[in-house]
Amino acid sequence: MADYCFQLTQEALMSPSQNKSAMQDHIPQWQASSLTQVEYCKAHDIKPHIFSYYKKKL
Repeated sequence: MADYCFQLTQEALMSPSQNKSAMQDHIPQWQASSLTQVEYCKAHDIKPHIFSYYKKKL
């Protein structure tokens, strides 16, 4: 049987409401930065599709 190693990000452990709250903080920080969305996500260990979802939703 193969051994699997899973790396959980902080966002993966959050409830949807915690995720929403975190993204409400991250989006203005990203906008104020000179980073692309992908660079910001990598720097903050956020999955780009989750960031994109909340950026559109909020």
